[in-house]
Formats: sequence, C-alpha cells, structure tokens
Amino acid sequence: VVVVLVSRVPLNEYLYQYYSSLALMDILLCTVMSVVLYLASHRSPTVLCAKGGNSGTPMYDFFMGRELNPRTAGIFDWKVFCELRPGLIGWMLLNYACLQEQYALTGTVSGSMILVNVFQAIYVWDALFQERAILTTMD
Repeated sequence: VVVVLVSRVPLNEYLYQYYSSLALMDILLCTVMSVVLYLASHRSPTVLCAKGGNSGTPMYDFFMGRELNPRTAGIFDWKVFCELRPGLIGWMLLNYACLQEQYALTGTVSGSMILVNVFQAIYVWDALFQERAILTTMD
C-alpha cells in the first residue's frame, strides 16, 4: 500500500472507473466462496461449528456461518484471509483511488476526503497490526 501511495500509481484510472464492475465481481466471488465454505463445513462431524450456525436449518446456518475458522489443509485460514488482508487493503486502495479522482476532477482534495483517508488508514493499519487477535473475536 505504501509503495502504491508513494509511486503515484493512477488508481483512479482502474479502481474508480471500474468500481461497479469490481463490486459485482466481488459479490459473485463472495457468494461462490460462501457456498463452497458452507458445503465444506459438512465434510466431517468433528468440524468445530459456531453455536448460531449449527441450528440444523440450512438457510439460517448458511447466513450465520457454520464452521468456526475454516481452514484449507489445516494451514490456510479463510477467516483471517477474507476478513483482513484483501478487504481492508482493498478498502484503502479504493479510498486512495477516490482521492486521486477528486484531485483529477477538481484540482484539489477536500478536507473531508483527507480525513476519510487518514482515519480509515489508521483503522486498517491497526487491524493488520493486531491481526493475530482476529481468531479470538466473535464470529
């Protein structure tokens, strides 16, 4: 993220201009991942399930989340990956793309745009810095 900010990469030409397409693809990707992870949570009776996501009602369990901390091959943790890295870093990049677009259109950046970028960057930095604590949070 720092490299992108320092190198002045024109993110607004990609992220801002294709925001709707990116949002649609994100929705489709998340839906597919949700279905796959839900089905994978039924692979063994020993899978650790969330209290709220193990009611026996498939629709309710799907939306509540069935498995706690789903992992692939016991190594790759989907909760940590999906909740933090791509989402929050992508959020920062989208914010910066909006800042660049505002500067390209108006020649200035408003105080509110600067504050949004700064405060949300602090939030993202804190979340990534405290990443090891994410597994202790409530699902």
